[in-house]
Amino acid sequence: MIIACSASSAQSSLSSLLSELDDVYAIGYMQDFSETFVTGFHTAQYSWPIKEDDFYFQLGLDLNRVTVPRESWRFRANAPDGQAELDLPTLLGDNEPVSYQDDEGRSYDFPGGLALDNVLIASPQLRIGSLLGIDVGVRYANYDYGQLLGDIKVLGLNARYSLGESSISERLAMSISYDYSRIQTLDVYESVNHSVRLLAGYRSDVIFIHAHGGFLLSQGELSLSRADSISIVNLNRYTSPLVGAGLGVKVWKIVIHGEYTIVPLSSIGLSINLHL
Repeated sequence: MIIACSASSAQSSLSSLLSELDDVYAIGYMQDFSETFVTGFHTAQYSWPIKEDDFYFQLGLDLNRVTVPRESWRFRANAPDGQAELDLPTLLGDNEPVSYQDDEGRSYDFPGGLALDNVLIASPQLRIGSLLGIDVGVRYANYDYGQLLGDIKVLGLNARYSLGESSISERLAMSISYDYSRIQTLDVYESVNHSVRLLAGYRSDVIFIHAHGGFLLSQGELSLSRADSISIVNLNRYTSPLVGAGLGVKVWKIVIHGEYTIVPLSSIGLSINLHL
């Protein structure tokens, strides 16, 4: 798993940063990171239509670049004394911290972010099929991203069912898919995520042009150290449509696939697969 950023990470660990924040600020700091990362992992993993009449397996690498919009760099929240509204960086946002002082002279410090313009995600995938028109895939990655984020562990499982050949044309490939993922960073952040989508497109022996539409559901949580106990704080539940299109080209046993996702975030995916 790889994340690329345009600025160096802070010197503090994510656990220590979040544990010093009240719940509302911890949620605001992490929410956009969670949504962006989940979106990137749930796109661009279907590179070739199901073969219904033969056994096959596919081993490859999925790459995805998610564009981080500027509105994901900051969040707004009331100041601790309720006398002002603060404009604060998210984990993805400006790397300059923000300080606030109330009327009684108390100071409050809020951390800066990583100043990310893009999030780049890479994960290997193994796909096996087809039995009764169903194939299944698994993805797993464990990447050490330095002191701030630490280890990022991702497990992804998916299943796809062929809807059969269209009466209009045997070249029209249609299927429905379900994806599950579990994403963790250190012992601080965890999300469980689901997506369902319908894929439809034109296929030949060497090319696959497709579009997809579906739905993404994500629930993340934070484990924050509070005195001598651990407090579990739920992020806001994230739901969004999934809309995109892609092109796959097969040369010998190699499938190269590109995909552009329009909703919920702009992202470009690329996968290279050995298809046997």
